Amino acid sequence: IYHISAQEALLLKPDVEIEMTISAGTGEVIQAEVRQSSGSKVIDQRILDALNRAKLESIPGVDKNLTYGLVHRFQIKNPL
Repeated sequence: IYHISAQEALLLKPDVEIEMTISAGTGEVIQAEVRQSSGSKVIDQRILDALNRAKLESIPGVDKNLTYGLVHRFQIKNPL
C-alpha cells in the first residue's frame, strides 16, 4: 500500500480514468494508459504499475488472441 503525504493529497484530483486493453483468454492487462490524471505523475504511475501486475477474470473458451478495451473511472478517496 502506498501512503501519500498530506501535501500530495491536496494536489490530487478525485477522479481518475484509465483506458486498458485486456486479453480475453488470459485476463492480463496488455496495455493501460491514463486518460484523466490524478494530478500526480507518481500516483498515476503507481496505478499503471498495479494494473501491469493485475489479472482480470478470463473468458472461458475464447481465442487467446482476442482482446477487448475497457475504460474505468474511479475515485481516489483521501483517508486523511
